[in-house]
Amino acid sequence: MTIEMRGATSKDFSNIGDITVEAYRRFASRLKVENWQKMRQSLSKVNQTARDAQFIVAEVEGQIVGAIAYCALGNSNPKFFDSGCSSLRLLALTPSYQGQGIGKLLTKEGIRRAKQDHAECLDCTLVNS
Repeated sequence: MTIEMRGATSKDFSNIGDITVEAYRRFASRLKVENWQKMRQSLSKVNQTARDAQFIVAEVEGQIVGAIAYCALGNSNPKFFDSGCSSLRLLALTPSYQGQGIGKLLTKEGIRRAKQDHAECLDCTLVNS
């Protein structure tokens, strides 16, 4: 299986949102119905997350199967992260592709970008694989 990594474009956002919702759906049974609905809506709003993050996608045979949001140095939420930190958020994989190392590859690409940005640290939140 060949896995291609690339930066996402706005044309990918709908697909990324669908994958993210599906990846996190396993938590739905642990939440009240109304809380899952709020979480589902939030997860699907990739265009809002993309204001402060760059999405990296993993493709297999031209199909997006996973994504992670990378917040470059200075773009991470200052309520949660030091100003010298980059961050990774919302790692999500199509359920049938989980457990195959794709999440690890996406994370490594985020680490590579943080090093390239000379970030002092890299924080991760909402990681799912």
